[in-house]
Amino acid sequence: MTGADVRILNGIVASKTYAPDVSLSNLFDTSTASGVRAFQQRKGISTTGVVDKNTAKELTGSMRTAEASYYGEGLYGNGVACGGTLRPNTIGVAHKTLPCGTKVTFGYHGHYIVAKVIDRGPYIAGRTWDLTTAAADALGMTNAGVADVRYAVDR
Repeated sequence: MTGADVRILNGIVASKTYAPDVSLSNLFDTSTASGVRAFQQRKGISTTGVVDKNTAKELTGSMRTAEASYYGEGLYGNGVACGGTLRPNTIGVAHKTLPCGTKVTFGYHGHYIVAKVIDRGPYIAGRTWDLTTAAADALGMTNAGVADVRYAVDR
């Protein structure tokens, strides 16, 4: 199995300390299956290594939740703290302390993306993440402006 859905699955599983060999690839390989089985065992689910509805529900439920906003318009063409230039199609996220390049899997109302930390922020109390407009669009949260998102940080 391959594809974007597998990349998201790998992002969630890779955030678990007991799945050290899972990478953020588009491939469901033996390390992914082992990580899924370890997750299933910890949750008391049948340890098949297959992501069925129960496993998917538990996996998404295992993600943390935090408040996020988005930024972009009016800042396009400006540099970002981790190097590079913010463009309308930039998929990225700002975080105050995570190292530049850290990969984070985000979920919002059934939409998922993997984004790298490219900038610092947000600078509004209570917000943990500031997604680029393109990342917020991919999640379907631009109409909300500020929303609680699920996330899993790749170790």
